[in-house]
Amino acid sequence: MFSPYANIGATRDVLQQFDMHTTKILGQNFLVNDNVVGHILALANISSDDIVLEVGPGIGTLTYALCNSAGQVVAIERDMRLPRVLEHTLASCDNFTLVSADALSYDISKLHKQPTMLVANLPYAVAATLVLKYFQEIGSLQSATVMVQKEVALRMAACPGNKNYGAYTVKLSLYAQIEDHFDVAPGNFFPQPHVMSSVVHIVRKPMAPEDSSRILRMAALLADASFAQR
Repeated sequence: MFSPYANIGATRDVLQQFDMHTTKILGQNFLVNDNVVGHILALANISSDDIVLEVGPGIGTLTYALCNSAGQVVAIERDMRLPRVLEHTLASCDNFTLVSADALSYDISKLHKQPTMLVANLPYAVAATLVLKYFQEIGSLQSATVMVQKEVALRMAACPGNKNYGAYTVKLSLYAQIEDHFDVAPGNFFPQPHVMSSVVHIVRKPMAPEDSSRILRMAALLADASFAQR
């Protein structure tokens, strides 16, 4: 067992214990398949030296498994109901830190130690934005293994000429590349989403030794301009 909360019975018990209901606006669909948790861990290839960043830990289903693999786990959660839940579900995890904030606006540089990887079941509404933002802004981030909506995964991995290829694909490819992925059906979540999901493993590309941030920024602007009209 990778996580004791990765099943529908345990998830319902935690939600009922804390009188919680899922919030659609926050995109809360809790993972309830332990095999998927194990597959995520295998894809991420976490070591005890890694500092893992998680966004949207929910009730701690994936977080629990991350804490058993990583040196440290830092989770960012905007739902103010969840700190007391995580205090309960992750009581045995002494390498866990929770930041109560909106991940889109939180300044990652405030963290005591910078993360080496992002592993998360991301809120789908902000998933694409967060992945690109973190590769652009967190120099220590070497990989991201994230659950996203399948349509977003197709955009991330698209090749030139494909209908999913666009400005976002170009901008992400300036920093990183998709190395592996697998699909996750709606039945693996509670409540079930109305879309297919995918877990993608994204690895940072080697950067030039000289400061190339200006060139990358200009390339991103060029991508936006190029795809402004099909």
